Order: sequence, then structure tokens, then C-alpha cells
Amino acid sequence: MKQWYYSEDGGRSGPIDESELVAMLDSGSLPADVLVWCEGMEDWKPASDIHDLMKHSLAPTIDSNRETPRMNIGTDETYQRPSSGPEDFSAFGWYLDALKKYAVFQGRARRKAYWMFWLFDFLFTFVTTIIDTVFFGTPAEDYGPFCLVYTLVTVIPAIAVSVRRMHDNGRSGWWILCPIMNIVYLFTDSQPGDNEYGPNPKGL
Repeated sequence: MKQWYYSEDGGRSGPIDESELVAMLDSGSLPADVLVWCEGMEDWKPASDIHDLMKHSLAPTIDSNRETPRMNIGTDETYQRPSSGPEDFSAFGWYLDALKKYAVFQGRARRKAYWMFWLFDFLFTFVTTIIDTVFFGTPAEDYGPFCLVYTLVTVIPAIAVSVRRMHDNGRSGWWILCPIMNIVYLFTDSQPGDNEYGPNPKGL
């Protein structure tokens, strides 16, 4: 379940479950125009703009005379994305997480997320190659039907997790195309704290 943060009167609170946030909007303890954020959002938004929150909420109509809190860009009062808790999965869980984020080129991916994906990708490629060799007589150096289908299915998440790995270092995803330097950055630890691509996936 999504973990939400909310900001009211200049202060930030959270994380809380989505059901708890909806209940607070329902009861009126939080106004419908309160600024909210969860991982995956690019910036804070009023709760009234989030369909998943307001479709269950019976919160009172927003007072049109009430000024919606605004972010003061470039000042000490600028809202910052809160650091989320650390992402942590089993070894195979990291592989599944990359597949779930099939074409997600935004956000960050820590070293473990990247290398666990490629470890299991190599294992599955090896297994499909053996299947093709045994059942179809395909030479090991060629693509048989199973290996080809698997490769086509995973090529997009493979590129996406590589781009997010570059983002984790505070660099553009285009660096993945730069020989030698891309290898260096793939092994580089996460940039501490939040950066322009999102919160630190380690929660630091």
C-alpha cells in the first residue's frame, strides 16, 4: 500500500497509509486542498487533485476563498520531497521489482536493484538457451525461440533499470551510452539524500 506524506501550515507529516489519509480527509481533520506526496509523484499536489484519494472521500467542498498553500521556489520554505524508507527485497524480489517498473525511466535504482536484476536475467537467459539447444537444436551462440522471446520481453526493463541506476548517481540516463564511464557509474554508490530524480532508495 502507498505511503503518503502531507503538509499543512508549513509542516510535513508522514508516512501514513492511504486508508488513514482518506479517513482524515473524510472526517475533515485534513482539508481537501492539503498538499500530499507519495513515492512516484514528481511534486506535491493538493489532495483534491488526486483521484485515488478523493473518490472515496466525503470531505467538505473546498472553500474557494481559502488560499491554496504554494511552494516558494528558491526560498528556505521550498517544499522538499521527503526521504522514503529504504527499498529492500529478497534477491529475486529485486528482479521482479524491475519487471514491475517495466518502462519506468524516472526515479532511482540502487546498486543492489541493478545487479540483482542482471544476475537473474543472466540465469534465465542461460536456461532458455539450454531449452532451445535441447528441444530445437539451436546452437548455443544463436537465439532460439525461447531465448529470443525472453530477450524481447526484458529489453525494456533492462534499459529502464540502467537509466534509473544513472539517476541514482545524480546523472542523466544518457550516461549509460558512454563507454567505460557507464561501468564506473554503475558501480558507484547512491548519491546521499534526495536529488532531482527522487528520494534516495536506501532511505538515507
